[in-house]
Amino acid sequence: MSESMTFITESLTKAVDSIVRETESINSINQQKEVVIQMIQEISAVSQQTTASAQEIASIAEEQSASSNELTRHTDHLSKLIIELDTAVENFQVEIRS
Repeated sequence: MSESMTFITESLTKAVDSIVRETESINSINQQKEVVIQMIQEISAVSQQTTASAQEIASIAEEQSASSNELTRHTDHLSKLIIELDTAVENFQVEIRS
């Protein structure tokens, strides 16, 4: 073979080798990309679960607050009834017969 053909053959071989390495690199990057996408999806799922849990906790806290307010209202009413009962008992006189 002539020197120029040898040069062209060597250049093509180097180019093919370079293309093979680049293809392997691209395949590796694609695999890593898939791993990253999977991780992002998992993070998203956990985030959605966390949001749902936070909303549930907020709802429970609101219910507890409403229950606490109702308990306070009933306690105030009971206190008023106790005062009325004390007043009624003070007015009630018991006759002691000997």
